[in-house]
Amino acid sequence: MSGRLLRVEADGGSRGNPGPAGYGALVRDPVSGEVLAETMEAIGTATNNVAEYRGLVAGLRAAQGIDPGARVEVAMDSKLVVEQMSGRWKIKHADMRTLAAEAGQIARSFPSVSYRWMPRAQNAAADALANQAMDAAAHGGEPSPSGAAAARPARAREQGLPGDRGEDLGPARAWGLLAEDPRAVLVDVRTEPEWVLVGTPDLTGLGKRVVGASWSLWGGGANPRFLEEIDGVPRDAPVLFLCRSGHRSAAAADAAAEAGWLAVHNVAEGFEGDVDEHGHRGAGGWKAAGLPWRQG
Repeated sequence: MSGRLLRVEADGGSRGNPGPAGYGALVRDPVSGEVLAETMEAIGTATNNVAEYRGLVAGLRAAQGIDPGARVEVAMDSKLVVEQMSGRWKIKHADMRTLAAEAGQIARSFPSVSYRWMPRAQNAAADALANQAMDAAAHGGEPSPSGAAAARPARAREQGLPGDRGEDLGPARAWGLLAEDPRAVLVDVRTEPEWVLVGTPDLTGLGKRVVGASWSLWGGGANPRFLEEIDGVPRDAPVLFLCRSGHRSAAAADAAAEAGWLAVHNVAEGFEGDVDEHGHRGAGGWKAAGLPWRQG
């Protein structure tokens, strides 16, 4: 036992849920803040939760490779994974039970492992890695040999990447920006069936309308015309991207920033938030915050 403390930050996403998915994870020295290792991988078709568990497993393995005698703190923005791995919520999904067992086996090799939830905005580094893996796969990137996770030196990220964007904003802060800045625009990147069946934000009280531009196509696959569909949005205006839970919109915000939009933000938690322990949505997001919305 070395007495050293390592922090694992992990995330995963799925564009379609289930859809093309990927994860990102990093190991950080919590004292200095230095990133010691990073890993990411596109994992084919999977759900958000499976991708998040895959990120957890990869992060724990990366920490094991740095110092198997260290104490480990896992920080994730998935309340589901944190609560299940902490033993407070049951794991009903078969794929997640298998991955949780794998993560638990790795965790038991350390002197101690703790799990804590953190806001999505604080998990931006792991989220960016997951989106980078999914973007590479969407553009024809080759998977690593034998399915091994893609990895690169941590120093490369410290120098900045194309597509860096502003911080994630919670729904209330997003509404505040839309209300305060007459040029601010909200782009809903969900699919048309989601707009019709689940509802959309209502900005009529602000004298604005929501721009609809799907990041993913209904039934799966990336929308090749996404950037064309937002081309009418001024590139120097604040642009907020929203989806169901904040995953697709994060990827959309990254793509917009890389394409030249100068002030982009992801709306954390999205319209409905992540699933709870019962597999239901609605505890977080735009609707739960009591912000205006309408059906259809």
